[in-house]
Amino acid sequence: MKRQQKKLSESMPAAQVMIESQYETGHTSEDTGNELERDQKDYLYRLYPAITTDEQRRRYKKKFDSDLARYKSLCSEMDDISDQMHKLSRELDTLDEGSMKYQVNSEREEKCWADCK
Repeated sequence: MKRQQKKLSESMPAAQVMIESQYETGHTSEDTGNELERDQKDYLYRLYPAITTDEQRRRYKKKFDSDLARYKSLCSEMDDISDQMHKLSRELDTLDEGSMKYQVNSEREEKCWADCK
């Protein structure tokens, strides 16, 4: 193994050898990470069991459609809020900090942020 590394290091620029050696631990393992993958698969199969009946499929589809509609609604709300924030921010950039209009818009922007939370 050392001989192989030496051959590789002789053919590489010194900076590359230094970079690669920073990540060597001197310990090699036969673990390929498959055990983690297996654990994740087991978890997902328990969490989402196979659909075996038409009725089960219809229930999942109904729930999915409901969740998707809610997700789209929330995305739309977030887009509206983001648009308001950008508009207020652009307005603030054009105003004097001491002006009354700046203060009003600044308060509106703060309220927008508070409403988001």
